[in-house]
Order: sequence, then structure tokens, then C-alpha cells
Amino acid sequence: QAILVQAVLAHAILVGTQERLQSAVVFRSVRLPRVMSEGAASPFAGIGVTVLNAMGAGAYASVIQAALAALGEPIVNRVLVKRMKVMEAMDDVSLAMLLDFFKTTLPTNFLKFPFFEAINAFCAALPISPSTRGIFTGFVFTTATLPVTNYRYRKSMQLEVNWGNMYEAYFPTLIRDIVYSICRNYCT
Repeated sequence: QAILVQAVLAHAILVGTQERLQSAVVFRSVRLPRVMSEGAASPFAGIGVTVLNAMGAGAYASVIQAALAALGEPIVNRVLVKRMKVMEAMDDVSLAMLLDFFKTTLPTNFLKFPFFEAINAFCAALPISPSTRGIFTGFVFTTATLPVTNYRYRKSMQLEVNWGNMYEAYFPTLIRDIVYSICRNYCT
């Protein structure tokens, strides 16, 4: 439930942010290469601006989600994994631990959120169905970022981090991310 609430909040922030970013983007005019005629427009110029807008929105949302995750993930993980009661989990974490975990959540979110938005924005410009776009986005995103996710999880649980556990839970995560991507493509 906590992840769903965070995802809905991040998506709401993204939608509002994209509208503000589209009016503030500096890259309005793209200088075309000399090979093209003066009147011709590059079909890739619009994709580049769209991808940059999406990455900016992802970066903005990543800061807010990082703060929420730094406060919630250590407690939720203790309740779900260590089977602690909520109050015990809250007593088990300290403010210093939460601030230290924020140092992990912020950079990992700066990698993940803009990357997802860039993949999805790029695929939106291609003539493929929302389902195909969701499958592709979910596959590329999960394969590229699962080590970051597992690193963050292991840090939140204060577990040892090594290369052997960077792709733990690949298939369930892949399915989850594909379903999310497909649903999001149909809902937005």
C-alpha cells in the first residue's frame, strides 16, 4: 500500500510538473544540421525536447519521493520483512538512520525516475501500441535499474551489499514494472 500511495503521489506530481516544464524549457529552437534544407524540420527535434521534459519531471518527482521513501521505507521494510510491530519498527529507526538513508534514496531516485520517463517519452513518439510500449519500457527499466533498487533495499535493511544479490527478484519485479507501464500508458 505504501508503494502504491508513493506511486500515485509521484504520478500526480509528474503530471503537474510536465505542464510547467513544457512552458519553461529553454530548448525551444533546435539548430538543424547544414545537410537539411532551411525549411525542413527534424522529426527527432520534437522527441529530444519531449524526452528532456520527461526527464525533468522525473527528476522533480524523484526528490519528493526520496524524502517520502527515506521516512517510510525503513519502517515498512522492518514491518514486512522482520515482522516487527509498527511501533517497534518506529523505535528501531533513528533520525540519523533516516537522514543517512535519504543519502541513498535521493541518488537512486535521480537515476531511476528520469530514466523511466525518458524511455517512456521516447517510446511514446514511436508508432507502437501502449501495450508494446509498456512491455518495452518495463523490460528496459527493470533490467537497467534493478541493481539500484536492490542496493537501496539492502541499505534500508542494513544488509550486506554484493554483486550476487543485485538481480534478486528479477521476474516478479519485471512483471510488476511491465504491468505498471502498460496501465500508465492507457491511463495517461
